[in-house]
Amino acid sequence: MSTWRKWFEPRRDWQGPNALVPLETCYRIFGLYSSTYCFFGAIAIGFLALTNDSVTLSTPAFWVAVSALSVHALATVFRSLPFVVRYAIFVGSAAIFLICSVAVMGVTPNWSFLVLFLLSSTALLFGVRAGIIAAVALAALHIIVAWGWVSGRLPPIGIGASQAYTDFRSAKVWARVLVISVSMIAAIQLLIRYVLSDMNRALAESKQALQKLS
Repeated sequence: MSTWRKWFEPRRDWQGPNALVPLETCYRIFGLYSSTYCFFGAIAIGFLALTNDSVTLSTPAFWVAVSALSVHALATVFRSLPFVVRYAIFVGSAAIFLICSVAVMGVTPNWSFLVLFLLSSTALLFGVRAGIIAAVALAALHIIVAWGWVSGRLPPIGIGASQAYTDFRSAKVWARVLVISVSMIAAIQLLIRYVLSDMNRALAESKQALQKLS
């Protein structure tokens, strides 16, 4: 195997000691969520940049979100990093992206999908306890952002793109929301398929074992 190819080959050194699903399913779930998040983020950032270019390019939160998504995209392409490191990049990038968008635009139509991706992947891959900790941490961050909105400190002064971003009189807004929603729903359906397939396989193996014993 060439040196360059090693950078793109995913590492399988993680054993998933607390995972709620089989190890192979964990890798498939992470690959699915990772790719879907890249797609989600690229569309959201691209649309926001086109909606109000002058304001967007001068907003630090926009560039923080772009940087977070870019780091995750690199980790998605160069998969030779340890699994836990790649997942930490995914969680950190998605959380930063989520908080930046809520701080600037409030709760957007597809906000719940990204929250679901974060919390479900954490629980399935690292156990219920990790999922609960992630939920509490995410809630705490949202409480801080909510305080900023209520107190008038958010959104940043001069931001006008948020209104255009959620103006449902625009066909572009509907196109963005529907494309992202359909993509996220498809990813969730694939997740359900992965989990149910593993359950059915385990059940079939158990039945075969019982038949042999009897």
